[in-house]
Amino acid sequence: HPRLQTDYYKNKPNLDVFADALSLSRNKICYNGDLFTRKDYEAFTAGFPQVEAVMLGRGVLTDPDLVGHITGGTLPDQERFKGFHDLLCSEYEKVMSGDRNVLFKMKELWFYLAPMFADSKKYIKKIKKSEKCVVYECAVNELFANCPFNITAEQ
Repeated sequence: HPRLQTDYYKNKPNLDVFADALSLSRNKICYNGDLFTRKDYEAFTAGFPQVEAVMLGRGVLTDPDLVGHITGGTLPDQERFKGFHDLLCSEYEKVMSGDRNVLFKMKELWFYLAPMFADSKKYIKKIKKSEKCVVYECAVNELFANCPFNITAEQ
């Protein structure tokens, strides 16, 4: 991973150091670091065609269908994205005890999801402040109804 532990997720991966490590390694390498869009993936693979595998990690959190967008060349679809969100929340509700635990997981996810929506700040605030699943679901539904996807063909 071309980032220091002390960087957490704040700094950009150091691709110069990654290139050096890649040239010295006799092992197969799997890259991991800041691949959030098809554009990111294409730029990385163009610069490092010898790397056979990548981890998408947080990229899949920001776009659950990222693999499909990379392989199929399509853009995220708001309806499919909403279906993913609703299914995930529903499954958490089945296996976790109480609204607090479910909301802890779902609110954490919105750190990654929020940038996909234009003008979402006030709705994200409602989501973060919600203490009951029913209130959370209303805030999420408002966001999906009022905030268009912030995705462009360049991504």
